[in-house]
Amino acid sequence: MNIIGETIVGSHVWKMNHKDSDVDIFQVYVEPTRRILDGTASKRSLFIQKDNHDYAIHEAEQVVEQLLKGNINFIVGILSPEINVTSDPFNELRKITETNLSKNCFESIKGMAMHNQLKFEKAGKMTEKKWNQLIRILDFGIRILDGKGAKFEPVSGGFKGIFEVRLAHLQTAYDKSHLPEKPKADPFRDWLYNLRLTYMEKQQ
Repeated sequence: MNIIGETIVGSHVWKMNHKDSDVDIFQVYVEPTRRILDGTASKRSLFIQKDNHDYAIHEAEQVVEQLLKGNINFIVGILSPEINVTSDPFNELRKITETNLSKNCFESIKGMAMHNQLKFEKAGKMTEKKWNQLIRILDFGIRILDGKGAKFEPVSGGFKGIFEVRLAHLQTAYDKSHLPEKPKADPFRDWLYNLRLTYMEKQQ
């Protein structure tokens, strides 16, 4: 598997981890171009748990598709400042993502926050730690929509009232945002095309 980039996400990237925290890893790999062309490439995402590490491993095309959709998990994964493995293509993708943030991340952020709130409350696991997890992603989205870019800052003292205020703030930030509705597709498509060409040449 050709890994072109690996970052740390989860509690570690927000500086909210403790000594027993699992390490969440986001990896980007590229399938051999020959396998893409002959139809044998899977291009699927893999999720692996090993020791105290949780790996989310995604093929480059899947990454591009999800970034264009505004999937917050992929935005966080690509823009995380905690980088284990990098390459020229990965650095380029980070730049493209950074300069093409858009309003379409709103639904992903709001959906994640509300879904996890319901999940935690239903399981009876709603604690200050869980509220902090929800609030940090809302704050992340608010900063993006306000045009301040992707910043990973810790949160503490969370509770339901703060969550509800931040959720309302996210909506306001979306309504007032000057960002484009969607990212420009061409830079991402061109990046993927050039990546495929590079890996075709390497195999010849």
